[in-house]
Amino acid sequence: MNDKSNGYWWCPFCQCRIEPQDVTNQETHDIRAGGCGNSVVWGIDLGLSYKQLQSENRELKKRLSRIEDKINSFAENTEDVKAEIRVVLLIAEVLELAEGK
Repeated sequence: MNDKSNGYWWCPFCQCRIEPQDVTNQETHDIRAGGCGNSVVWGIDLGLSYKQLQSENRELKKRLSRIEDKINSFAENTEDVKAEIRVVLLIAEVLELAEGK
């Protein structure tokens, strides 16, 4: 008998869910329980409806958009800082030239 949490066994041949007690240790649909003897697969049951998935997708897109905004803001700030550094370096170079170094 095989048992896993948060999912189900599926028999692709019979096209149905299989109870854990009807799955052999070799992960086949147990013929002793009236199964077909073919391999079964483990499926995860998300328990979400299509509308719930759409809602979750919209929320994830909003979060992604906020993250992208932060990245863009950081990139703009980085360019500002780089420009300020270039100005400071130019000023330092001018001062060195003025001092005759």
